[in-house]
Amino acid sequence: MRASLATLAIVCGIALAPAGEPVTAQERLFERERLTADWAGVRTRWQDAGVELGADDIAEMLSNPIGGIRQLTIYQGLLRASLHLDLEKLARWPGASFYTDGYQISGHGLSKNAIGNLLAVSTIEALPGTRLHDLWLQQQFADGQASLRVGQIAFDDEFYTSQYSAGFVKLEFRVSGHPVD
Repeated sequence: MRASLATLAIVCGIALAPAGEPVTAQERLFERERLTADWAGVRTRWQDAGVELGADDIAEMLSNPIGGIRQLTIYQGLLRASLHLDLEKLARWPGASFYTDGYQISGHGLSKNAIGNLLAVSTIEALPGTRLHDLWLQQQFADGQASLRVGQIAFDDEFYTSQYSAGFVKLEFRVSGHPVD
């Protein structure tokens, strides 16, 4: 839990710190495409060179005020970091790319510790730990019409999705755990 709180403090510090570039009136904090903006142009230069970093943090505080096994308020968090490399830009390898992402899950689930049900209350509830999610190398063929990926690929990234499941709030009613784009 300390690691998640430290991560939250760092992210807030970066987001609220003065940027290396002026923020226009149209680019308010919660209207930006990225919370940390463009890092004084560094993010754009990296993307132009073929490097894209990403980080998402979800923090929840849930409570069971009545019923269940016991009354409890819990914190749980999910920190996801990703790296995408365009190998065509970086190594002049046409149609090739590399991607990896992982999760750091923290806190204790409300379902297991307070309610005692089998259906998770939260879509991020899991045993605490750090996990590798995806790690793959992709080669595109036929002008991007076909591709081959080799590595560790989550089943619901490409194959087990449904355009109709995004309307469901509960994870158990979705085909995959992620909303469909």
